[in-house]
Amino acid sequence: MITTSRSTAPENQEAFVTWVETRLRWEEAATNPVETPAELVKNAVRTLMNKGCTQIDFRVDPGLRRSYVDEIAGAIEGARFAEYPHFVIAVPAYPWAGHITRVDTQLSFTPTEGDREVNAATQLFGGAPHTILTVETLRKGGAAIEEKLRACASAGGDPAADRTARVLAAAASEDDLRLLASAVHKLARDSKILTVSSGAWLRYYPPRYNEHDFVLVAIGAGTPTTATQLEALRDGRRALVLSPSAVTGLCVEKERLIDEIDGRSVIVISGSCSELAQESRLNVADAVAKAVDCVLFATRELGIRCRGLIATGDYTANAVVETLKVTAIMPRGEIDPLSVVGVLSGGPWAGLTMVMKPGRAGNANVLTTLVDYLHVGQANGPPPVEE
Repeated sequence: MITTSRSTAPENQEAFVTWVETRLRWEEAATNPVETPAELVKNAVRTLMNKGCTQIDFRVDPGLRRSYVDEIAGAIEGARFAEYPHFVIAVPAYPWAGHITRVDTQLSFTPTEGDREVNAATQLFGGAPHTILTVETLRKGGAAIEEKLRACASAGGDPAADRTARVLAAAASEDDLRLLASAVHKLARDSKILTVSSGAWLRYYPPRYNEHDFVLVAIGAGTPTTATQLEALRDGRRALVLSPSAVTGLCVEKERLIDEIDGRSVIVISGSCSELAQESRLNVADAVAKAVDCVLFATRELGIRCRGLIATGDYTANAVVETLKVTAIMPRGEIDPLSVVGVLSGGPWAGLTMVMKPGRAGNANVLTTLVDYLHVGQANGPPPVEE
């Protein structure tokens, strides 16, 4: 993190040393202007990169009360000797504090200053070519975000900035930040990225989870709506879909289970996505719940962590809670309308996060949204409990 204000210092000791050095030199420059702000940031970036820092974030005021064009240009120049960065991704939004971004405008709603509007692109990039990543694109999911970013890179950025592609990412909610963080994390696997932010999205970026972790989705006797949502999840997240009977066989043969789930971040246990009589629905939900218990125990023995559980439908949720010997669920909020998240209490899976979604609730991408929350947002803490 590179900051030019008196904010909290980084936890990492080497980053802290650079932060202090930059802070002191910045204060010295205020009285004895030997170096310009752009030169200070450029040298700070070089120092961090020489120390092996792989994630660099330049901190800006969420209200964008002044221009940061020179400092951001300095950061790009400081990193250019290492053919870095391919992208500069700016995320000025801080929704929790009343600062959101719509297209290229930063909207601030604060009790002290009232409502303010600032052109974020001008304050961050000046007249340099840039791409706007809109909220509408964000909410289409990770694939749409990544496609937009890669298209931006292939089109090229500002030639004067070593073809660095500048991107202004709009965000109006914490969920927007989670979705963006997940997509940028994937992009960073083969691209070098410098980020500019107010600090809010650093709660979600980089996602702090192991590549072998998985999210478990339980679907009992579903509905046509559930079938559509499952198809979107399968396509978007390469979900492994298993029947309860298939799970029983895999849990007996652990090596087969490892082979099946290798590289999969989502495991779905699905009973039947068709309308059934109540008694049949209860039987299917019971079978799915037992399969969930089986997978949780088997993966625990293999040292593979389940990041969270999603149960769709009342029958399935009740059966899962009973099978896992849950005594209470501590509510943590709502991820999507009617999709409630909580933490299990009691039984062998106390502490596991569980999302309960009614079978007919949500749009086609709701399961994908819930999975991304458990993989990214859950790693950085649950949403605040609403008073």
